[in-house]
Order: sequence, then C-alpha cells, then structure tokens
Amino acid sequence: MEHLFQYAVLRYIHDPARDEFLNIGIVVYSKGSQYVGGRFITDCTRLSCVFSSFNPEHLLRTLASLSERVDELNKTYWDNEYQFQRAKDFVHSRLLPANDNSLQFGGFGGGITDNLDDELDRLYERMVSRDAGGKYNEVAIHP
Repeated sequence: MEHLFQYAVLRYIHDPARDEFLNIGIVVYSKGSQYVGGRFITDCTRLSCVFSSFNPEHLLRTLASLSERVDELNKTYWDNEYQFQRAKDFVHSRLLPANDNSLQFGGFGGGITDNLDDELDRLYERMVSRDAGGKYNEVAIHP
C-alpha cells in the first residue's frame, strides 16, 4: 500500500544572523495513514565541537520531551475531529511553535512510500546522519 507523507527537519540554529545550523531530527506525518513518527539525535558531540558555546544538557532534555510528545501524538492525535493537512502546520501547532528559538522546523517536503517507518529511517540518514558523517546516536519513535 502506498502512503502519502510529509516531513519536517528539526534544526538546531546556533546563530540565526549567520544562518549557522545543523539538522538534528526528522518528523514524518501522514494524515491519510494516521502516522506520526520522529527520529532525533541523542548525542551532541558534533554540536559541541562545531559550536563552542553550545549547551548539550538542555538540548537533550528538549529532544527527549519531543520524542515523548511524538509518541503520545501518534497514539491520541487521530481521535481528534480536526487533523492538519500539512506537516508544517502540525509540527508548529503540536510540537514546536514557529519562532526565533534555537530549535526550528524547516526543510519541509513530502512524497509517496510503501513503508513509513523505512521512509523515516531513510530521511534521517539523508538529512541528519549524513550531515554528521553517520556518527550521531539517535532515538527513533515508530508507531
């Protein structure tokens, strides 16, 4: 069965004025398949090396909370009468508001896949892990 999906890349933005950021996670959203999945880094070594004033403890706590929220939403969100059409609206409304914080969703896209869990893994490898040379540890939230 083919699934229409959208995704959002989670970015750590260290210096907005210089547009300095690293991709640190991915969320896949499929309204038609009632699927929300996320995958986020669990090791901040690369961020600490790239950005000298980086605070890893705060980021790891925030990412753990996001992981729990994605898991919770995948179980309860689909019972609501209204579901968002776009991943962009979903992540900004349910996970992380669009503002000028250091964590922001961007790099939105979408496609069609036979397997949403595999697609989440593939997007993570392409957008996050490859960005880090494949050295990130991560947590995956699959429904």
